[in-house]
Amino acid sequence: MVFCNCGQDAIIVTSWTDLNPGRRFYSCPTMNPNCGRFIGCVDPPMCSRAVAIIPGLLRHRNQVDAELAKMREKNRLKNNIITGLLILLGFVFWMYVKG
Repeated sequence: MVFCNCGQDAIIVTSWTDLNPGRRFYSCPTMNPNCGRFIGCVDPPMCSRAVAIIPGLLRHRNQVDAELAKMREKNRLKNNIITGLLILLGFVFWMYVKG
């Protein structure tokens, strides 16, 4: 068990920075500025190839997620327009039959 300077059990956090992608380290659970966020590493350092590749993969994944969110929003708007047009068409048909 690893303890923080404040005496609490340290938690394991994963770094996603460009220099330490996916590297796990011990951190203060309260994020107390007096303790310091970094206590020590859990994993050995990754190879240089992984350090070079992982940030690019993460950026690409985030870009794909953002594009997916935009497409879902466009799809939602299109569905709303289609629903509105169907309601309007139903109203026009009802007026034609009624009238």
